[in-house]
Amino acid sequence: MSQAKEAQIKLYKTREDKELDKVIALENKVKVLNDIVYKTGQSVQTMNMLNRCYNDNLALMLAPDSDETIRLEKERRSNEGD
Repeated sequence: MSQAKEAQIKLYKTREDKELDKVIALENKVKVLNDIVYKTGQSVQTMNMLNRCYNDNLALMLAPDSDETIRLEKERRSNEGD
């Protein structure tokens, strides 16, 4: 093989190696970004779950006890009749 052809092959392999390095670097970045998206999704799910739990507890705390409400309403009505 001539030296020119060998140099050309070497240059081609060097370019190919650089391109492969770029592809590997990009794949690693994609992997990191996928991890971030996955963890963000988990955080959102956890926040939604906690928010629902908070809202349920808040609704229970704010909801009047039905027996107590009925008793107070009867008492209020009986006082209005007086």
